Amino acid sequence: MKSKFFVRQEPKKFFISFKDRTGESYATHLYYFLKEDCAVDVFYSNKELLYDVKRGEWEVQIDDALNLSKVFILIVTPTTNISEKIKKELNYALNKNGVEVYYFIHENIWNVKEQTIIKLEGKEIDLKKSQCKCFKDEVDLANKVYATIPMIKSIQYSNK
Repeated sequence: MKSKFFVRQEPKKFFISFKDRTGESYATHLYYFLKEDCAVDVFYSNKELLYDVKRGEWEVQIDDALNLSKVFILIVTPTTNISEKIKKELNYALNKNGVEVYYFIHENIWNVKEQTIIKLEGKEIDLKKSQCKCFKDEVDLANKVYATIPMIKSIQYSNK
């Protein structure tokens, strides 16, 4: 009888970027879906960061998570202003080799041009022209993420 050897792949860290107040329910639902249902290693600031750390340490933790990430997910919700924090995270992900970047935008702002254009250092990103997916609620977001990011299925199956 042959024994089966399973080689566990190195963790594929996903980084979820969102507006702290308005995107939190979407990001929280997605975090639990990816972590519990899909066995994905996820960084999400509200769950991964210690709240008693100093501001500088907080930023170091975010930078470390970005550095380890293989997938970057940006969630854009109806009242999201693309903050400097989100721009910094996105710019880092776009300039890092080997990172897959995905955009998910709430259906209520799909036609609001000011909220679908992101201006970064020396470039402008039109989310609707960047293979962005539109979602309507937390469950729809999780389903769209699962259907869009092929790495999720490979992680899921390699952990079984």
